Amino acid sequence: MTRHIVLSSIGILALSIFYLANYGEESIKVGSVNGISIGDSKSQAYENLHTFLAKYRNRGDKIFIRIRVSGHTAEELATDPGFGVLIEPRFHKIGKNKFQEKDRWVFYLNADSLDVIELRFENNKLVEVYRNKRLFELP
Repeated sequence: MTRHIVLSSIGILALSIFYLANYGEESIKVGSVNGISIGDSKSQAYENLHTFLAKYRNRGDKIFIRIRVSGHTAEELATDPGFGVLIEPRFHKIGKNKFQEKDRWVFYLNADSLDVIELRFENNKLVEVYRNKRLFELP
């Protein structure tokens, strides 16, 4: 009986350490990270997205964004208009204006809502780079 309690305790401790070692929440409000600087305009940030996201792509991660399906794309995406879907963008110049309309740019690593990077803007300037990574959702 005591052996089972010890083994269970070790297992719970190991899982807790594993979770904490792989959980990460980071907020950068001063300085720069991966080629993007706090204070950059939305235009500058968009121009530097390839550099900023290269760190993740180089290790094999794929970058996704959420888009709302429109009547024009519904058939190709096999999804009713109004639903949100994750797509892997290329950040060509044609998308710059659409991005600049938003104050929060959210990127999902490997299409996972538990692993996100968010660029937050105020008055057209980057004010925060936020990262949240979790292995699983806790109840």
